[in-house]
Amino acid sequence: RIWRQEADRGNLVALYDLGEMSRFGKGVPQDYAAAAERLRTAAERGYAPAMNALGELYIEGTGVPRDHGKAFEWLLIVKTTAEVVDAVGSAIKELHSYELPECVALPIEGGSEAYLEWIGENVANEE
Repeated sequence: RIWRQEADRGNLVALYDLGEMSRFGKGVPQDYAAAAERLRTAAERGYAPAMNALGELYIEGTGVPRDHGKAFEWLLIVKTTAEVVDAVGSAIKELHSYELPECVALPIEGGSEAYLEWIGENVANEE
């Protein structure tokens, strides 16, 4: 009940939590459409965990039509350099509401030279 009140007030954490509760049927009846609506509201307001959860719904086709294009619009992907990947990972773990956020580093083995240069020029290295 508290989650609903807080979600109705626009609390993003409550919207996300209630969305996930609806998605998995934890403490409330399982309702994929309600989960998608709550997660979308929080995601559109910039709440990163909701963005990832909404992306997962689009991959699964749960509560929304399966749409991999929309899924990748919502999934949070951070681009950085190898020199600061540990610092970025630490920040994500500190700021993320999940007990164990998904945080992986993948090597870039190729790509647009101009884009790769842009990443290198735009990543703050505060070491």
